[in-house]
Parts: sequence; structure tokens; C-alpha cells
Amino acid sequence: VFNGLAEAADGLIVMGNSQWMDPANKNWFKPGVALQSVRVVEVESSGSPLLRPLIDLPGELLAVTELDRNGFLAFTRTPQKGKSSEIQASACDGYEAYFIASLEAPAYGAATAGGRRLFVANKEGVERHLLTNDGEFTAETPLESGWMPDSLRWIDGILIGARWNALFLADDASTDLTKWKFPTWNPGVDRVVPTANGGLLVPFGEYGVERLER
Repeated sequence: VFNGLAEAADGLIVMGNSQWMDPANKNWFKPGVALQSVRVVEVESSGSPLLRPLIDLPGELLAVTELDRNGFLAFTRTPQKGKSSEIQASACDGYEAYFIASLEAPAYGAATAGGRRLFVANKEGVERHLLTNDGEFTAETPLESGWMPDSLRWIDGILIGARWNALFLADDASTDLTKWKFPTWNPGVDRVVPTANGGLLVPFGEYGVERLER
């Protein structure tokens, strides 16, 4: 079952897949248990798309980065006992996934990745971890917004975080945040579009679109 996360580039579409039923005997797994994988689709300039076999992953797909014909990085998360989870980074050549590194994170809450940086929401903002060339996660200076984002999105080299009445924006490796607050509106990061000069376009339903400048 498509889990809602997809990324496309260089003629490939990568989609997260969660199987809640054992394909061998058609029995349902226990609640909260699923087989996690990723599906790669080749889209050529002509002809029908080619659906590659499922690629097993160590957890549920939460981000795909550095996607091209040679492969991609897959960031996944697996719930652990208590209030923690494990986030994994795997290298994928488009046919197999190879585990690189993992770290402990909260069991729930927003998380995403951009390039080789992993972003995880906390009570004061966002933790940042860099996946080094040595195959390890290294903690970086956190982003301090003063509040916990409900959702995070990486797009065009910027990180956008949101909660019900606020947004923030941060560039790739910078720790500087630009923040906005709203009276009662939930903007939602999926609908926000970066502008050419580094600002944001935020849809506000029947009220139109607000241009937010830095």
C-alpha cells in the first residue's frame, strides 16, 4: 500500500510502500507491524512505465534524497519500545538497499531530510544530523524556533516547518530562522511554495495567497 511519500527525478519515481498483510499466507500482521519497502518506477520519454520489484527497507520511508539514475538515499523510521524510534539511512542503487547508519529519535513527530541532513522536530525546534562520508550521523547545531513544528518539508534547498499558527524557514546549512505567526490559520507545509527571491507563497483558502518576505 502506498504510504503517501513519493519523490521524482531523472525519469524515476520512488514511492514508499507498507504491507500490512503477510504475502506468504495472506494473514494480517499484528497491529502496528508491517513490511516496509520502496517501489521504483522508470518513466521513459516513450513507451509504458517500467515497475521495478519492491526493495525491502528497515523501516517506514520518511524521505528520499539525492535521487538520480544511479540511485538515492532512503531515510526510514522504525518505532521502538517506549517513546523512542530508530531512524535509518540506507543507500539504494534502484534495485537493492544497503544500510548505512541509524540514530535514536522520538517515536512520533515530524522528521524529514534534505541532501545528507536529517531534521527531527523537538519541543524547541528542530534537531539536525549530518550523514558524513564515513557513514555516521553527526549532530549539528539545532534550529531553535521556540515551538515544536507539527510538520517539516524540504524543498529547493530550504527547510519549512509549521504548526497550527506559525511557519519558519531555514536555508540548507544555516541556523538562522525566518519566522511568521498568524492569528488562527493552519498554513500546512504541503501547500507552501518558495518564491524566486527566497520568500514563501502561502495559500489561505478563500482569502487567497499571502506572500511572505524575509
